[in-house]
Amino acid sequence: MPLYLTVTGHYTYNAGHKPSKPDNGKTSFDMTVKQDGSLYGSGRDNIGQFTISGTLKGSKLDFRKDYSGKNLHWKYDGYQVQASGGPNDTQRHFHGKWHQPGCPNSPGGEFDFKADVTY
Repeated sequence: MPLYLTVTGHYTYNAGHKPSKPDNGKTSFDMTVKQDGSLYGSGRDNIGQFTISGTLKGSKLDFRKDYSGKNLHWKYDGYQVQASGGPNDTQRHFHGKWHQPGCPNSPGGEFDFKADVTY
């Protein structure tokens, strides 16, 4: 049975980096996690609309965020940090880091997401 997550949260930039356009760091997206741990979804932030694809295995969250109509993507690596309340827990909390793969000068930073779960 898949999990459906409604995610809200924010991301920050590493010290010394200023985004090229105003960015408040807020984001929201919907995410579906299949039984095999693969995930997909879509959402929006200050940069624009995006899709995500990746995995949630155990407490480890990994996904790629691709912006629609732009040659821009980010890699997110993190963990569930809130202790699970059991198999029917309806809220999750994730924290981790993001960066642009293959770009040593990418801004990167951290993220903090909260998710409401529907089974």
